[in-house]
Amino acid sequence: MFDALKGDQIPEEEIPKGYNPKTGGELGCFMSHAKAWQRMIDENLSTALFMESDVDWDMRIKDSLPELAKGVKQIADDPRPFDPQHTTSVDLTPYGSNWDILHLGHCGSGPFPGSGRNYAFNDTSIPPYGHEWALCDKPTDLQRPNGTRIVYEPERTICLYAYALSRKGALKLKEIVFAKPGAIDLVVSTACKDDASLRCVSVFPQVISDSPSFSNISPVGENEKKEADGSGHGITCSAKVNAQAVLDGAARENWKGACR
Repeated sequence: MFDALKGDQIPEEEIPKGYNPKTGGELGCFMSHAKAWQRMIDENLSTALFMESDVDWDMRIKDSLPELAKGVKQIADDPRPFDPQHTTSVDLTPYGSNWDILHLGHCGSGPFPGSGRNYAFNDTSIPPYGHEWALCDKPTDLQRPNGTRIVYEPERTICLYAYALSRKGALKLKEIVFAKPGAIDLVVSTACKDDASLRCVSVFPQVISDSPSFSNISPVGENEKKEADGSGHGITCSAKVNAQAVLDGAARENWKGACR
């Protein structure tokens, strides 16, 4: 667990030079992520998963992970610029070792137009067509066949609800964001787009989502959709909603939501 920081908790000497955040919440968010990365580096962790405290995921997420791992391995292993004749290296780890950041939970993400470097797989746990969660970018119908999740190299990804970093990715990102500080998700998104040394991979629909909540960064607006049962955006069989039932030993047929 890592307690997030508020802007007024951060000593002035720790704020990157030239950084003029719009709000204390933006500054706190920036430094919270940066300090979490530094902790990962200091503890010499090879990979780490970062999640905000209000996230949610589907009860069947374990069924999605094997194909997600194959997609990450395939996309991250491709050289830049893309070479269709490239042969995937032999790597026994499920997700491979060539990625820097995996965007697993976000509020909008899409592949580079016309890239074709997408890995699609059938997944019965995704929300119905048109009910996917995205505030902005998302793959086109041509990029993502109906009924599938796709894994891809993102042109843009907004929000950092849940993501994984490799150690080399943490080292790269820390250097990048302190050189050009700003809203942390936008800085990371721009780096993924413009820095050829940074290997970023995203998935849509996301496998981890957020639950509407108030924060000192961006309070829930009146026009933001709030799921009636308290589940995360775009989650059809919520772990958050069903956690107590599972702890009580409820059978799957008694779970709430589209869990069949």
